[in-house]
This record gives sequence, C-alpha cells and structure tokens, in this order.
Amino acid sequence: MKALRTTAKITGQLLTIILTHSASPDTQYCLWDGGYVTAHSVIPGTSSLTEHVVIMTVPGTLIEPVNPEATFICLCNDVNTDAFSQVSGGQSTWQVSCDTLQAAYDLLWAKAVEMKVSVKLITSITPVNIKSFPYQFPDGTPVVLSVKASSQLTASEGEHIKTCPLCDMKVVDMCDHVGCHILCALTNTPEELLKGEAWLQR
Repeated sequence: MKALRTTAKITGQLLTIILTHSASPDTQYCLWDGGYVTAHSVIPGTSSLTEHVVIMTVPGTLIEPVNPEATFICLCNDVNTDAFSQVSGGQSTWQVSCDTLQAAYDLLWAKAVEMKVSVKLITSITPVNIKSFPYQFPDGTPVVLSVKASSQLTASEGEHIKTCPLCDMKVVDMCDHVGCHILCALTNTPEELLKGEAWLQR
C-alpha cells in the first residue's frame, strides 16, 4: 500500500446511521437513516446557539471509498423502520457492513501513519446527539475501533496543553488560562498584575 500525496481535498457531510439488530457483530450492517450529523454553533453577537450540519473537508489521500448496497427498508426485519423518516421517499436506503467500515478505518489509519499526519491535526467534533457520532452500538461500544490509534490519541491529549504558548506557564486548564490573556488584552490590564492570581494559573 502506498499513500500518494495530493493537494486535492474532499468536502462532505457525516451521515447518521441505524445499526441492524444481530447477535453477531460479523453480520451487522449500518443503514443510512437519511439524516446528517449536526452540531451547535454560537450565533455571532449573541449567546444563542443554532444547529447546523457538520461539513468536513479532508485531504484526498485520507479518503477510503466503500461500496454500499441498496436495500429496501420495508424488507428489513432487524431494524426499526420508523427511524427512517428522513429518507426521501421512505422506500430504500444504503447499507454497508460493520466489517467493511472497520477495514476502511484500518486502512485510513495506516495511511495517516505512513504520511506522518500529526494526531493534533485530527478534528474533534461534539454533535448535538452524542450517540450519532462516533458511530456506536446500543451498548455504547464503537462500531469501528483501532487500538493503536486510540492509544496514540489518548497519549497525545495533554501534550500540547500543559504549557501556555503565550507565557510559557504550566497550567491545568488551557481554555481558562488563555481566556485570562484575552481578558487582559480587552481591558488593557498588564498581565504582570495578575501573575500571582490563582485563577491565572488554572
């Protein structure tokens, strides 16, 4: 396998899925329910939130195509057919096996490692419905999982937030700390006056 470098980028939406009920993960399928993963964003100039469909843009080299199969919803006896109200026409949708998704995920991670993609560049989103993405089984376990990827991401979580890049101070909560820098800048308060304050060191 060779990950070819390209400047092409792919933009798309994250589909929401319904998992079939099966005693064996080897025979489980993911069916598109006609919807898309959404997230909240702040309306500029207000404290109100609005809901929007998540749009992702990724390098073409980190795309792994899969071949979904068309299926008739009314013929599926292992899913709740009422959950497909967003499907246009309500007759048919696309399905892909969980095994296929896992294989694609493994290939993508292998490409990312080969291309030496920094884990800090991997986007993290918080959907409105936290169960919609990352995809998961009813018991909360992930549909696709890479032990190597999870270990590396977990190990890197705190590496870049221990030391403030603005003042080199070691902090626990980087968001709160940088917020103090912003507050000082907005109020023209010299940061030296706040160095001893406990809230600046959080």
